[in-house]
Amino acid sequence: MSNYFAAGGGDDAALARRRASGSALRSGKPVDGFMLASSLSLDFVQLLEPRPGFIVIEMEHSHFEFSEVATCLRMLNLLGVLAFVRIPEIRYEAISKVLDAGADGVLVPRIRTMDELAEVVDAMRLPPMGSKGIGGYDFQGGDLAAKLAGYNDEKILLIQIETADALTNVDELLGSGQVAAAIIGPFDLSQSLGVPGQFSSAVFSAAVDAVVEAAARAGVPSGAMMPTPALAADWSARGMSIRWIGTEVSLFMAGYRQARQDYLP
Repeated sequence: MSNYFAAGGGDDAALARRRASGSALRSGKPVDGFMLASSLSLDFVQLLEPRPGFIVIEMEHSHFEFSEVATCLRMLNLLGVLAFVRIPEIRYEAISKVLDAGADGVLVPRIRTMDELAEVVDAMRLPPMGSKGIGGYDFQGGDLAAKLAGYNDEKILLIQIETADALTNVDELLGSGQVAAAIIGPFDLSQSLGVPGQFSSAVFSAAVDAVVEAAARAGVPSGAMMPTPALAADWSARGMSIRWIGTEVSLFMAGYRQARQDYLP
């Protein structure tokens, strides 16, 4: 886990909060968070109470430049918020650079096969488990041997189940011992299954159960981007513990609608 804050002489409590959130997520305790789609929204994160358990920085579908991602990671490190980056694609640079910039882990979209998972692990883990190079904020100052010893265990790998192929391979992917949690991408998965946006359909409902049950067999938690409060309640009741409640944009829209109802009847 990035030690930027502690290495810079700051508050060790922030690092402790991130480690506690990471431990809760891995153990299947309920953890709530959202996605950050614009660096312009970062200033508001520090005002949130209670603080989110995690934030996912969006690089797959957003306009983020890497310098903006690095700035967001610095702020989230300082705030003690567990920070993931949803990488745009599976390649060494996309994975290694965000970890070097201070990400606590990566969220891998559209993963389908064990070969793809092996490529991710190779880019994310230090030798002998992988081929990631040593560099970035994690290795500034302190005892290098101690940092090397804990690095592979601390960086968190989340995968998104978003295709029928991934659903077919979910037991193998989650049983690899490399994946900390499975996250359903409901829009893409429903489209792949031929029921786009039909989250209450029997086909999609069965897919949710299949992922939750596969995660339980593998001893890892599951979660999803949860489009509505009703689905969040349903999927949580089925066993999901990672509750991703949209983006800061969707939260703003929901708050705006509620404010209009409250103030402008």
